[in-house]
Amino acid sequence: MSRKPPEKPADGFRRSSAGFPEVRQPSSGGDRNTLAHVVRAGLSGNAGPASGLEKLPFPQRPVARPGLFRVPCHIRRSPIQQRRFRDGIVTPFVASLPPVSRRIENWLCMFWLYIVAVAVAVSCVSARVVAQPAESYGGAMRWYEREARTGSPSASFLLGLLYERGEGPRTRDPERAFHWFLQAARQGHPQAQYKVGTAYQFGSGTAVDRDDALVWYRRAARQGSVEATFNLAHMLENGNGDERSEAIGWYVKAAREGYGPAQLNLGRLYAHGEGAEKDLAEAWAWFRAAESRGVEGASAARSQVETVLDAAQRARAEKLSADRVLR
Repeated sequence: MSRKPPEKPADGFRRSSAGFPEVRQPSSGGDRNTLAHVVRAGLSGNAGPASGLEKLPFPQRPVARPGLFRVPCHIRRSPIQQRRFRDGIVTPFVASLPPVSRRIENWLCMFWLYIVAVAVAVSCVSARVVAQPAESYGGAMRWYEREARTGSPSASFLLGLLYERGEGPRTRDPERAFHWFLQAARQGHPQAQYKVGTAYQFGSGTAVDRDDALVWYRRAARQGSVEATFNLAHMLENGNGDERSEAIGWYVKAAREGYGPAQLNLGRLYAHGEGAEKDLAEAWAWFRAAESRGVEGASAARSQVETVLDAAQRARAEKLSADRVLR
């Protein structure tokens, strides 16, 4: 009985018992396919359904998704490779460093640890202060009261500010604020003297008393309080004839210190000749200085005076305002 020769597959390759094509050249010389042809055909999908390439168990290498602290597989070392790298390169290099270099390295490590510790401490303290504002104000008020009773004018003034504004666990108390302001003012605190003058002028925490307000404003103005100087000049401007002539001197003092409202009022006095001789160039210069500081109404007043200035007055006004304008 003669054996029937096996049928030639459509792709020209013999198959093993498992159905995989044998990677060898066929016996016929007309169909000379190579291994590269088989691989290309299998990758491109042109090998046909009878090629059996879809059954080849191609090994799949796992690919890790790169994350924040993960390294892709193609550059990640195995534990054995890491140990070899450490023992063969890192350890000999560190051992070869001179003692000075290792000492500097230790100092740098300690420095960075110190920076981190300070940052953590500041963050914790800030979080505690923000989270407990009422307790912080309460502690400040207790400390201010203790220091104020020992005779500290600054503590008395700050305690008066807390009572005046109603900050912290306690509500606003103008009478207690005036009490602490008066205690600090009697000890020579200029801002406290200004606060006492304001309290007497407007009746905040005490009765209105114009004479006492003028007394405390004068004391604060002599110590350099520009707000007290302006308030004093404003009160004197609205007084009798003698007081009006004194007001311009206090306005000049506050204006030369750069106080915008005083510059505006001083320019108005020179423009109308009230308390001083009428001088439009001086008025224009002070209006220009107040305008440079953003005082409301200064620009309109300067424009009104500018319409009546001649060339000589304008040149003199420009020269006067050269050192008064805020740049």
